[in-house]
Formats: sequence, structure tokens, C-alpha cells
Amino acid sequence: MYKLIFLFFTSLSYSYASGCHSLKLFITLNKGENCTSQMGHAGISIDEEYYDWGPQDQKSNLIYYLFGEKGRPYDDTLLSPAGGKNLSKDTHIRNFLNGSTSLQGEKNTCEAYEVRARVTSEQARWLLYFWNYTYENKPYFHVLKNQCTNLVFSSLRYAGILKKGRVMLFPASLLKKVKSELKSTCGSSEAAKIIRLK
Repeated sequence: MYKLIFLFFTSLSYSYASGCHSLKLFITLNKGENCTSQMGHAGISIDEEYYDWGPQDQKSNLIYYLFGEKGRPYDDTLLSPAGGKNLSKDTHIRNFLNGSTSLQGEKNTCEAYEVRARVTSEQARWLLYFWNYTYENKPYFHVLKNQCTNLVFSSLRYAGILKKGRVMLFPASLLKKVKSELKSTCGSSEAAKIIRLK
């Protein structure tokens, strides 16, 4: 009960202007040895503010992931020590997310998608709260729970944008889910726009 009260009043501090807000998902699928992520990756932006999650150690292996390790904003901080990247102001992260470069500037073999929709101010506020709470509390990265894809999916459920499902393990599964179920909730109810970036 106390936790629910805390969440409610804390969320009020993330006020958003009324009207429609931009929601974008960035989903990469591993299609070759030069992909920047062994299992692919997923991130989200709310009005161009980008969020994602990953392991503290880039070189950790799958066995370590199963037992959990310290988590952190992933591409968000790898591209900027301060984090908080803004897609409309930073071309480096845009080039990285669309699969044109890797973190080292090499050719990236990921298959990259951008998913676009419009959401209400209330939903944008809950998304913003979810990700700021995640960044502040730094949950352990765990392949079966607190990993990039599942946190993106959980934030969409938390905001009431997607309503079905519990755990989302793979970026390909998330892409399939949003292709069939994600719709704009503000301005129109049209299906989300799926853009193949690479």
C-alpha cells in the first residue's frame, strides 16, 4: 500500500504538457559478427529522450547474465558518460541506433528497426517515471528479467500502452509484438509505424 502511494505521488513530479507525445522504439537484431550486441538490443525514447538498460560489464558472458550483475543505462551512457542522450540533438546516437555505425565507428551488421507511435501525456508521464526510477535505482541486469528488451516491454505495459504478456526475452519477440499490437493512443488509433533502418 505504501509503495503504491509513493509511486503515485512521485509520478506527479513528472508532469507533461497536454497533447500527443512521440514514442519511439529502437530494436536491433543480431545478423552478423559485427553487430554491437550478441543478442540484439532494445531502447526507447519519449519525446526524443532516449533510455535503455544493459550490463555493467560489456564483456560479461551469458552464464554470468543468468545469475545477474550490476546494470546501467547501456548505449545511453556508452555514448555519453553523463547519459541522457537526446535523439534530436545528437547525431552520433542516431547513427548508432540506425545501424550505420558501431560504437567503434565500424560497419555494423545489426538489423535495425525504428517503431513510431503517438501516446497521451499521461502515458508519456508514466513512461518517463518508469525509466527515471530505473536509472535512479539501478536494478541488477538479469537475462530473465531486468534486461533491455523486457524493461522496454515492461515500461509499455506500465504506461498502459501494451496490455498483454509478462516477460519479453528477445528483441525479435518484441518486434513481433509491437508489429501486431502497438497502436497510437493519441490523435488516432492507427498501427505503429515500423521503419526498417538497416
